[in-house]
Amino acid sequence: MSLLNTQKVLAQAISCMAWNGDKSRVAVSPGNSEIHIYKTNGSEDFEKWEREHTLTDHDHYVTGIDWAPKSNKILSCAQDRNAYVWEYNEKEKKWNPTLVLLRLTKAATCCKWSPNEEKFAVGSASKMIAVCFYEAENKWYISKMIKKHKSTIKSVAWHPTINTLATGSSDMKARTFNTYLKEVDGKRSADNKLKFGDVFVEYTSKGWVHSVQFSPNGKWLAFIGHDSTVQFVDYASQDQSVADAQPIESQVVRHEKLPFYCGLFLSDKVFVAAGYDFAPYAFALEGNKWVLKGSCDEMKKTGAAQGVGVRSAFLKFQATSTVGSQNAEKSDAPQTRHHNVINCIEAFKVEGGKVSKFVTAGLDGKVLFWNVADIQKNLGFTL
Repeated sequence: MSLLNTQKVLAQAISCMAWNGDKSRVAVSPGNSEIHIYKTNGSEDFEKWEREHTLTDHDHYVTGIDWAPKSNKILSCAQDRNAYVWEYNEKEKKWNPTLVLLRLTKAATCCKWSPNEEKFAVGSASKMIAVCFYEAENKWYISKMIKKHKSTIKSVAWHPTINTLATGSSDMKARTFNTYLKEVDGKRSADNKLKFGDVFVEYTSKGWVHSVQFSPNGKWLAFIGHDSTVQFVDYASQDQSVADAQPIESQVVRHEKLPFYCGLFLSDKVFVAAGYDFAPYAFALEGNKWVLKGSCDEMKKTGAAQGVGVRSAFLKFQATSTVGSQNAEKSDAPQTRHHNVINCIEAFKVEGGKVSKFVTAGLDGKVLFWNVADIQKNLGFTL
């Protein structure tokens, strides 16, 4: 195989992960209330990784991790309704947590640092977004709430250049919000009349919106629906000067198989999405139109893959109960490198502002590396 073939299992399941700035360390939650920090030693084989720290302050399942590349602070959130900002104490050789005052009544579901790392957003099942910042006078993190959602927020993403936050929710909407805060962003121009929390625009999906992502230049907004679609919006052409602007028409790209769960822009012209189909898929901008190019995974030609996915488990039960046979398991075993849902996708190597290698992780406990050059060769697109 031309793609890197890391098939070992790091944990029983991975709920979320994040890399530090130079990719020498990675933070992983193994599907429970802990966060494990590994020193990678420059290797893509995690048998050579060393677990340096285990962070245990969360009481319930960890739902989000984000590692600020400049300040080296780790942000985490969990179903215990809390978020922490972790800072490394070089003298003590340990990560010290600072509790964030979220005031949530239900689970925190996702979190993300802003591009300048001066504030961050935490989504929740309380139908609220907490936009948080550090108050130096009292030496704590405080939050201001955005209460414009009708259901659980599943994803947040910051625009790379302006104070705009995109959210994806299980109310089947993707929205963008004004997140200007005088305490952090300073004095604004006199012609800017928008208030904190004002909705710029609201887009509609026909399924839960699992993920929202901005392209590196901020021109495109992509959001992933549970109806097996990815929608692309030319956000640079969207009116962002008024609240509740009329949404411009999105480009809907359909997938014939199971829905995606997470996504990543490799460049301003290429997007990858992964999820319930156990493999990443590439989308490319051709002219003015986004098209699905195909799976990034190389299918195995011979032999059954190890492990059992949701579909193969169902077929095994069906065959056993109807004809007394278990042959269905062998014929329908996962033929992909991942053997369960992919719920994390992160850039690993960026060259000239374009991702040349990315990483996926999922409920099978695997961390897999993908060379973009090999995928380009197979699918025929340019970054």
